[in-house]
Amino acid sequence: MPTQRLLVDGGGREGAPCRALSVRHPVLPRGLVSYDGKTPVPVLELAEGELGAWAALTGTGTGTGGGGAALPVMLLDGAEKPVAAQATAHVPEPTAEERLRRFRGAASPEAQRLAGALATVHPLTLPVMRLIHQAGAGRGERFHPAQLAEVFLGGLLRRREGGAEEYAFHPGVADLLLDAVRTSDALETAAQVTEFLLRRQGSGPEFRARLSGDHGDSRVADEARPFAAASPELLQRLGLRDEEPYESPEPPQPPSPPEPTLPVPDLTVRSHVSERVQPPFLALVRRIAADERMTVPVGVWVDRLLAEAEDQDEKCGWRGVRRLPGLVEALVEGGWRDYADELRGTILEQLPEVSGGEELESRTLRGYLALALNKLGEHEEAERHLSAVVEISGRVHGRDHEYTLNARGHLANLLEYAGRKQEAEEERRTLIDAYLGQPDDPHGLVADLRVSRGRMLMALGRPEEAEREFRVAQEELGELKGWAHQDTVNARVWLSDALAQLGRYDEAELESRAAVADCGPSEEGGLPAWATAVFRLAHLLGERGREEEAEELWREAADRLGDGLGTEHQRTLSAAHWHITVLRDLERYEEAQTEVAALIDVSDRARGERHVNSFEARRLRAMLLADQGRSEESEAAFRGLLAMQTDVLGGEHFSTLTTRHGLGVCLAEAKRYEEALAEFTAVLRDRTDTLGAEAAVTLVTRYCRANALSDLGRLEEAEAEYRAIMGAEARVRGPDDPGTLLTHRMLADLLRTQERYGEAEAEYRHVAEGRARVLGPEAEDTLSARHSLGNVLGKLGRYAEAEAENRATAELRTRALGAESSATLWTRHNLGTALKGLGRLDEAEAEWRAVLEVSERVLGDDHRCTRMTRAALARLRAADDDQAP
Repeated sequence: MPTQRLLVDGGGREGAPCRALSVRHPVLPRGLVSYDGKTPVPVLELAEGELGAWAALTGTGTGTGGGGAALPVMLLDGAEKPVAAQATAHVPEPTAEERLRRFRGAASPEAQRLAGALATVHPLTLPVMRLIHQAGAGRGERFHPAQLAEVFLGGLLRRREGGAEEYAFHPGVADLLLDAVRTSDALETAAQVTEFLLRRQGSGPEFRARLSGDHGDSRVADEARPFAAASPELLQRLGLRDEEPYESPEPPQPPSPPEPTLPVPDLTVRSHVSERVQPPFLALVRRIAADERMTVPVGVWVDRLLAEAEDQDEKCGWRGVRRLPGLVEALVEGGWRDYADELRGTILEQLPEVSGGEELESRTLRGYLALALNKLGEHEEAERHLSAVVEISGRVHGRDHEYTLNARGHLANLLEYAGRKQEAEEERRTLIDAYLGQPDDPHGLVADLRVSRGRMLMALGRPEEAEREFRVAQEELGELKGWAHQDTVNARVWLSDALAQLGRYDEAELESRAAVADCGPSEEGGLPAWATAVFRLAHLLGERGREEEAEELWREAADRLGDGLGTEHQRTLSAAHWHITVLRDLERYEEAQTEVAALIDVSDRARGERHVNSFEARRLRAMLLADQGRSEESEAAFRGLLAMQTDVLGGEHFSTLTTRHGLGVCLAEAKRYEEALAEFTAVLRDRTDTLGAEAAVTLVTRYCRANALSDLGRLEEAEAEYRAIMGAEARVRGPDDPGTLLTHRMLADLLRTQERYGEAEAEYRHVAEGRARVLGPEAEDTLSARHSLGNVLGKLGRYAEAEAENRATAELRTRALGAESSATLWTRHNLGTALKGLGRLDEAEAEWRAVLEVSERVLGDDHRCTRMTRAALARLRAADDDQAP
């Protein structure tokens, strides 16, 4: 007895007869397989499972889960269904947008692209779908039969009325799919299918074909259809569809009485304002393309714009406008000020054209022109236009409509780019609330917004709140996209940053290491995500004073990125830059000089001499010269670079200000403190104006300015600056941040210089304890703070405490740095001073003689430690001796 296991539903009727039952396939979407004209007769075994399911069905009419009971049934032909009112409420069919949203939330990227390709042809049969799927392998797609199954079972398709084994997309779905398919890609699909058929010619009997000549009848039946043709939706977009759609129209329905509704704008009506706005931009882009000096980063955006020169969205108009912000950024970073200024003028000329319309096309153009204007520094004008787009969209569609929310997301990005962090954070918080009110979030928009809001909270000095956002985001993204996905890794590294800002450095390192382990570079597509995790871990190790470990990671990152992405890729250049930086910290200057020369060469070749990356590489070389005491060469390099940057980027550009700061450092290291102070003062003013008083780089310049004041003997001013900086750093970076602790250290040194030993002791103790937590108890910087703490304890006459601190520090320095290190010898010298203060002269003498023996042999007779230890021994019995350094 042939049976099928189907989902059986009684329509909500208790004890419904078989002819009142309906059935559907347990896996395939509704409507894809029809059982009309069939009466299901359950064929049950005398077993608890099937009898229980049947009892639930007859008792409730819907089964245990409300979706029907899975039962083996025999289908009988010819039985007529009774006409009766359904007991269950009518469930409306999902809209095309809902179908597509559900599909994209569950389908793989390859299945989503396959669905777009299938939307370009008509009619759809299984052979046609298989053909397009296999032809896609020619474009480098990963081929797997499961991808076609994802589309077939994804709720997008239905069986065509009257079409044997033919399928069609539900109404409206094909149009939405084609929104994500470029016209050139659609035409390429047709070409790939043609090429595939030619290759397979004569190799298999997959398709029906007519026979000509003596072997068959060449007539084609009137009802015959093409094997496959361009879909009506594609023909409409190409302007080639003059005939009626292939599918027969629905039978006419009697008119329904009109219901009173609010007026809804017709989004399909275009103003065609793109046709007036587009030409001046394309003319400028073509002139840029013809410039022989053009570099690769700009050329990429130019090529994208020209490739979409004729692409028009049926609702939003010119697609290429989305590329303008990227082109603007590439021009600015590449130093093409003339073209950037010309583009600014064109945007300002065209904005009035789109500012008067409220339909979707005008709003889309206006929004992207505003974003491009923002990249050019015209923040207020850009905000005015984008805020207007948000207001109009909210009025036309509703405040929580996807168009409005998308525009508000762009507005939040604009505010961040303009440095208005508080407003950007507030906007993202309200966006999160709005998206949480949506029925679903298949793409993780809320999680992405949490990461963006967390970044703003970090910049605002609110790391506790940021940590909560990052934790929620990483869990949501990990479940949705996987733990090795780039978006998930971004959330994880930001969480590590928040933990570090909270002083929880061990947790931060564990989080970073886990992220690195989860996304190894050998996995397909995993290299960028791996690099993100490695970059964060290497930075963290550097902050914790473990430069040797950091150096190994930066070297590995540069090598693997160079092999995987190419030596000219931005991430490869960044890894090389940071590797050179850590080589400077390790004083491996010869290696650093070789690598910086290579970095300049590849940056010039890949980006051009006027690009920000090339300027950064040259600045790194100038700093390397200063590190080695080559002050004249360093100053010349800084001034030459500064002249070029000022000409290309302007005097207040972020990169130019960084070079001006570097020049100040160079002057300070050459002991030209007045000139250094003047440079730091000017840079501080400009950084405060452009970035804000509490931006990280602003605080660095303020710190260097305080150092210059101290070096000039203007101690009161320096002290006031250090205290102000410490307060800002604690708010923005956290009290245990290595930079914050360094400022405390400089204040402590200043207080000791003024013999304010009690205040200095409190600062040194704070630094020693903080560094022990962050860097570890045996880190060199931790031991340096403890050495100074022992010194001021001796100055305060607290010799027992000084002995304990110096003895412990000497033991740790011996283990970490060696017995013959100058740092170890200085601490042992101070230990001798504490022993003398305690009246234990024999022990003091023994300690100093041991120090002197090593110091004379290793450091030499003229070293300060040798001279002071010799003098201490000579005056051992003197009552007024004070030989501590």
